[in-house]
Parts: sequence; C-alpha cells; structure tokens
Amino acid sequence: MVKPWVDRLEEMTTIQSWIDDSNVNLLGIVGLGGMGKSALAAYFYNNFSTHQKFWADVSLNPDFAAFAESIIKGLSGTVNATGDVNILIADLFKILHQNPCLLVVDNVETLLDESGEWQNENYASFFQRWKQQGHTSILLLTTRDKPNLYRGDNYWYSLGRFTVDEGKTLLKALQIEGSDQDLGNLVTKIDGHALTLRLVAAYLREYCDSQLSQITELGLDEFELIYNEASGLHRNKTDAQLSWILEQHLDRLSEKQRQFLVNLSVYRQPFDVTAATRMYINANLVEGETEEPIKPIEVKKELQNLFNRSLLSRSNKKGYDCPLLLKPYLQKKYPDLTNCHQIAINYYSSIVPPPPWTNLDEIQGYLEIFYHYYQLAEYDEALDYLHYIDEFMNLQGYYDLRVKYYSDLVTVYEEIDDKNNWKYPASLGSLGNAYDSLGQYQEAIEYHQQSLAITIDIGNRNGEAYSYIGLGNVYQSLRQYQEEIEYYQQSLNIFIEIGDRNGEANTWFNLGNTFKKLNRKSEAKECYQNSRQLSQAMGLDRDVQECNNQLIKLQRGWLEKSFYFILAVIKFPFALVVFVLLVIWRWIKSVISKQ
Repeated sequence: MVKPWVDRLEEMTTIQSWIDDSNVNLLGIVGLGGMGKSALAAYFYNNFSTHQKFWADVSLNPDFAAFAESIIKGLSGTVNATGDVNILIADLFKILHQNPCLLVVDNVETLLDESGEWQNENYASFFQRWKQQGHTSILLLTTRDKPNLYRGDNYWYSLGRFTVDEGKTLLKALQIEGSDQDLGNLVTKIDGHALTLRLVAAYLREYCDSQLSQITELGLDEFELIYNEASGLHRNKTDAQLSWILEQHLDRLSEKQRQFLVNLSVYRQPFDVTAATRMYINANLVEGETEEPIKPIEVKKELQNLFNRSLLSRSNKKGYDCPLLLKPYLQKKYPDLTNCHQIAINYYSSIVPPPPWTNLDEIQGYLEIFYHYYQLAEYDEALDYLHYIDEFMNLQGYYDLRVKYYSDLVTVYEEIDDKNNWKYPASLGSLGNAYDSLGQYQEAIEYHQQSLAITIDIGNRNGEAYSYIGLGNVYQSLRQYQEEIEYYQQSLNIFIEIGDRNGEANTWFNLGNTFKKLNRKSEAKECYQNSRQLSQAMGLDRDVQECNNQLIKLQRGWLEKSFYFILAVIKFPFALVVFVLLVIWRWIKSVISKQ
C-alpha cells in the first residue's frame, strides 16, 4: 500500500507499480536538480522491506572497485579479489542474483560525460550487463541526465514540479504565512521547484518572520531571493543555491547546446520542431556562413537530448517547453536576445491565421508576437498587434486578458514618459475600454480621462475625439444617457472639424442608438440618416445596410403601434357588446335562481 508522501501520490503510485512488476528489474527517476529525486527514491528504499537493500551514492564519482565492494559488503557478501574488476563484477552479480534486493544508485549523472556516455568503462560494463542479462534484483537509478544506454527505455519517470496547490500546501506546512493568492504566485515564480520552495521558506522564517508580505516590505529582489539568496544543504553543499544547481546543468552542455537552449528560452509557449529549428539555425550559424538546410531529425535529436538532461519538458499540446524556472535565469545571464525575439516574431508571423477566428488558440500567435515586440521594447508595434485582435477578444469575453496586456503597455509608456507619442493615450483608452467591458466603470472612466488629458495636451484632436467616445460608451454602460450624448456630441464636433468622415459616421450611428433607447425617434432617425449618407459617400456598403436596418426598425415600431391602435379601435365595440350581454345574462340567471 502506497502511503502519501509530500503530495507526490501520482509519482509514487506509478513507480510502486513498476517495483511490484516482476518483469521490471531496472527503473529510473530523472529530473532537474533539487526536484526531489533522491527523496522520492528514499521513500521506496525505506519502505522496501521484503528483500535486502543497499543505497549507493555516486555523487563523488567513486572508483568502480570501491563502488562494487561497498555493495557486496553491504549485502553481507564476501569480497574475494580486492581491486580485480572482472571478479568484482562477477561476484556482484552473483550476490544480486542469489539474494534479490533493491539497489539504489543515486546521482548517476556524475558517472556520465557531456554526451551521456559512461566516463568509466567498468561502470559501463556493469550497467550494460545488467541491461542485457536482466536480474532478480531491482536497480533504481536517480539522475539529472538520462544515460544514453537507457534512452528509449520504459520505466523512467520524469519528475516534474509541484502543482500550485501542492506548492501552497508545502509552504503552509513549512509555516509560511500569506494569502492563498500570494502563496500561489510564489509557487508559480519558483515553478514548483521542491528544493527552492524549502530554501525560500527557510529564508522567510529566518529573516521575514515567516511572513510572505515582508518580501516587499523589506525591499527584497525576488529574483535574487529565489536564485541566489535562499540557500541550504544539497548534495553535500551546505550553501547550495538554485543558481548553483542550474549552473551544474549548464556546465555539462557544449557551447552550441547551451546557445540553443538560451535561444529556445525566449519562447513563452510550448514549441514544436519547426519553431525550434529557427532557433537551432541561429545557434549553429557562424558569422559569415550561409544557412544550410537542416533536417528535422537533427533538431529533434537535440531537443530530445536537452529533454533527457531535464532542461526541457514535454508538453501535451505541442512538443517541448523550457521550464519556467530556467527561463528568467537564462535570460538574465544572457541578456542579448534581440535576434532570438525577432526570429520568434518571424516564425509566428508565418503561421498566424487571418480572421475570422473562433477561439483563443487561433489568436495565440498574435499574442506571442505582441509579447516578443514587448520584450524588444518596441511597444508601438506591440500595441498594433493587440489592437488587431482587440475586437475579437472583446466579443469572446476575454476581458481579463485585455486588461492584462493593455496594463502592461500603459505601465511601460508611463515609465518612458513618451507623452508626445499618440499611442500612449491610445493604450490608456484601450485599457479604459477593457475595464468598461469588465464592468469596472470607475477604472474605465479614470483611464479615459487620462487619455483625454494627454490628447488635449499634445494637440491630438483625433485621439481627443476617441477619448470622448470612450467616456460616452462607459456612461452608456451606466445608463446615464444624457452624459453619454454630451460626450458623443463633443466627439462628433471634432470629427466634423478635422474632416474624419469615418469617425463622424460612427458617432452619428452611436447617437442614433442612444436616442432610440430614449424613444426620441425623430432624432434617432436623423442620426441614422446622417450616418448612412456618409457611409454611402465612402462606399461602406456594410455600414449603409446597418443604418437601413435601424431605420426600418424605427419605422416598423411606428407601424406596429399604429396597427395595434387601429385593431383596438375596431375591436372595442364588439368587446363592449359582449360585455353588456354577459352582464345581462348574469342578472337573468340570478333572478331565476331566486324564484
């Protein structure tokens, strides 16, 4: 029976089923350093009571003879020929065959070279023989890098991060206090990394009275806290930090492999081989060389290599992903990623579908283009792409998403204080529109007023008109129609003044809708007719048809009311006769009943 252990129930259940399977004699746990591989293996080791067991830690890369002798002695065997490797291997397999046991070999990556092969031929011989011959004992390996010998084998568990809920549970168990949202945000930033959660919790207990809120109050840099400040015992190192763990992984890569990984880290979403190929070409292109065709299988092998080294994860949706924990570290260590972001923009530009769209997945590529332009500090281009999909996001109800992205833009425009750039107030207005759709009307009004003030200050009459429209729309949502009309009329005056016929036509139409709601039909009719006239002059057939539809509805409403009035007049005499007859009948009936 598997007992719950640090919320790793799924992992424990799977690995336990492999241990219980008589056909399985070798299994492995692979994952990023600090994910809890050794701790998980220790759980099975401590609960393995049926047979003998032995734990071999090879983190210091011991001589194979010392490794073999320690196992033989640990399993109550006799070392017959000290130092003779061939005899040691034979004796080791003999005792493992005669006395079925669990043999855990921890930190196997230290026995491997950069390519994933065994550094020592004696270790290679031992593990190859185990793989070829099979055994009655069980060999459990933990490693950061999956050995080439076992690539493609089953019964290897890729140990991932804690979920947000699991991470919050762990932080609470470690006595860290904070709101559920704040705890969840911290788990997300740490990417559910088991060791770092514990190290950060220890730091908070020591310096922040276990209060998560003190990170901000004490002015701590979150990146420095997570990657460098929080430290503790790991792998015989008493002051292990997350940055140290990640550097150990990166040091095992070649220069081109490292550059490929850095390039891939700019992708915010999971990526396939095609997207990875763009970054692979860039990582392998030497200055002065021309691009040569690269076979997809070459890129696939490199991706799988990084995956086997726990530096990429597999995504159910689309190929691979760079761990969230690794991305900020790589991007801070290698900050010059301009070319990579441009490559990502070119890639997404080549695959995004044109409208019409039906769901968020179909516009995700546009959001990624926005993100990469944002990372390049090309905020105007980022705003253009966001505006391109804004109407769809609004119609589909992605209000929170609109608020998030427009808020990001407003923040950076405020930081660079580029008030002469008309796109700054445009982003404020768009954020106001997003809050209006979300039903947060006070915030919407505030942002539209900020936009209005800036457009007036820089003399942007067109932007000023659209700020009035934004305010009018908010007051329409609030059903304060007189204020709505006043703002629309101010925008209309500006559009007429600057000769913006499209803006004028749209504003006439908006006024028509408002007057229609107020049952001021003659004014509504005049507005729709003005809008139709302008739309006809601009050749906007669709807008002309919409104006005609509204005029027909106005006319239809008058005709329907006239019809019902006439019908009532016609039917009134008949109804009166029926009513009189009914009264007479009831009177006669009452007289008869009295007699």
